[in-house]
Amino acid sequence: MHRFQAIGFRGRRPPQLVLGNGGTELDEEVPTPSPAHPKRPIVVPNLDGIEAAVVGLPQFGVMVVTPGIGTAWTSSLLSPSGAVLATCNSAWPGLGAGRSVCALE
Repeated sequence: MHRFQAIGFRGRRPPQLVLGNGGTELDEEVPTPSPAHPKRPIVVPNLDGIEAAVVGLPQFGVMVVTPGIGTAWTSSLLSPSGAVLATCNSAWPGLGAGRSVCALE
């Protein structure tokens, strides 16, 4: 899959980032976002046995990750022109169901 996707799991499972949007033909977003709210996370009730919230983009980009304290981190997904496409924070998924590790801008 050649696209950006961020998954925040409910509970203690660490978030997952798929950064395949760096230079090949991009694939469609899966799961498909709502046409009315394309930037809202999609809740997947049983993703490998646990509830998860997924966001994704079919745009080219690069991610810049900034280490935090301990195992924490923040990051920004940037377009080729430098515009922020998504902002990510490793602490976000633990705040409850329906939130991904990244927010689309």
